[in-house]
Amino acid sequence: MEWSNFAYETDPFHSCPGPGNERQQAVVNAFKHAWKGYKKYAWGHDHLKPISGSYNNWFSLGLTIVDALDTVYIMGLNEEFTDAREWVDKSLHFEVNKDVNLFEVTIRVLGSLLSIYHLTSDKMFLDKAVDLGDRLLPCFDSDSGVPYSDVNLATRKAHAPKWSPDSSTSEVTTIQLEFRDLSRCTGDPKYEDSVSKVSLHVHSLDKTDGLVPIFINANTGNFRSYSTITMGARGDIRRTSPNKYLFIGELLAGGRDFKPKMDHLACYLSGTLALGVHNGMPESHMRLAEELATTCYQTYAQQPTFLSPEITYFNIQEGATTDFYVKTNDAHNLLRPELVESLWYMYQLTGNHTYQDWGWQIFQAFEKYAKVINGYTSLGNVRNPQNTRPRDMMESFFLSETLKYLYLLFSDDQQLLSLDTYVINTEAHPLPIYDT
Repeated sequence: MEWSNFAYETDPFHSCPGPGNERQQAVVNAFKHAWKGYKKYAWGHDHLKPISGSYNNWFSLGLTIVDALDTVYIMGLNEEFTDAREWVDKSLHFEVNKDVNLFEVTIRVLGSLLSIYHLTSDKMFLDKAVDLGDRLLPCFDSDSGVPYSDVNLATRKAHAPKWSPDSSTSEVTTIQLEFRDLSRCTGDPKYEDSVSKVSLHVHSLDKTDGLVPIFINANTGNFRSYSTITMGARGDIRRTSPNKYLFIGELLAGGRDFKPKMDHLACYLSGTLALGVHNGMPESHMRLAEELATTCYQTYAQQPTFLSPEITYFNIQEGATTDFYVKTNDAHNLLRPELVESLWYMYQLTGNHTYQDWGWQIFQAFEKYAKVINGYTSLGNVRNPQNTRPRDMMESFFLSETLKYLYLLFSDDQQLLSLDTYVINTEAHPLPIYDT
C-alpha cells in the first residue's frame, strides 16, 4: 500500500517511511507485539486480556482496532493497516443494542475515524463517522442542550448515567473537536451547532477563579453545588516539602477545601500549557509546564519499577522528609499516556532532548514490567518490582496514545506531526487545524 496524499495543502506525513532510529523501532516492535496478541485472542473485541489470552468488551465496537488506526498508519505498518481497514469496512457496525458513553465513543471511535479519513482521504472512514455521529446526536436533546452522558446506539435513546442525574463536565465539554470536524467534512452544520451550544452555555455559567466543578446536570444546565474541582479524573497549585515540586491539587466543597492529591491523568497539563504558549499565552506558562513535567516525571522515577501510580499524594507541611506518597489502592498503573503526551509537546516546542530521555526510561519500564507473552498488561502495584500484581488488561489507549506519543517523541523529525497543522484530540487522534 502506498502512502496516500494528505487532503490538505500541507502534508505533515510527507515522508513517513516508518521508524527512523533505534528508539522508534523499539516502539514499533512493542506495538507489533501488542497487536499480535490482540489479533490472536481478541480480534474484533474492545480490549485484549493478554495474560489469560481472552478479551473484554465494553461497547462492542472493536475499540482496539479503531482506536489504533492512525497509529498503525503513522508507523507505516501496511499489513496491519490493511487488516484493520478491512475489519472496519466489513465488520464495524453501530447498530449495537447497548448503552455507550458519549465521551468515550466520541474520542476513541469518532475521533479516530475522522483522523484516518484525513490521513488517507478514504471516504469509507467518513461514512462510518457520519453514521456514528448521527447515533450520538440524541445525547444533545436535553432541556438545556448540555448532553446526556449515555446513549443506546441502536435505539438512539439518550439518558444520564445510572449512578447519577448529572453528566461529567469534562466529558460533555471535551467533544468539541470531533463534532466540529464532522461538520467541516460533511458540510452539515448540525454536529457543530450541537457542541457550539454546549460551549456557549458552559462559558456563561459562574466559575471559581475560572475553574468549574466536575459535574453538570443536563436537564437544568447547572453545575452540581459544592462539587469537587480537579484537573484530573473528574486545582489549585501548590509546592511540596522538602524539594518544592510544583503540583496541581484538588478543590473540594466548591473550592473551599484543598486536597494535595494529583491523578496521573492531570499530567496532560504540561503539554497543554506549553501548547498555549506556542499559540500566544504568557511565557510564564512555559515555566509552569516545565515544573509540572518534572513533578510528573518524579512520580515515575521515585518508584522502584520506574512506573507511576494512578494517584499521588503530596506532602506540603514544612519538615516533611519525602515529597509524596502513594496509598495502596492507588498504586496501580494502567499504561496511561498523559506524561508521555506532555513530554512529546515539551520536546516539540523546546527541542530539549531530556524529554526524549525521560520517555525512553518510561518505555523501558513498560518493557520490563508490563510486557507479557501476548501483549502488555496494566499493573496493580508499581511499588514492588517482585509483586506488580498484573491486572490482565490492555486498554485501547495503550496503542492509540501511549505508544503513538512515544513513537512521535523519539522521532528525529520534529515536524513529523506539526503542531501548526494539527490539533490532537483527547485520545491522540490528529485533526486538521482550519483557518476559520
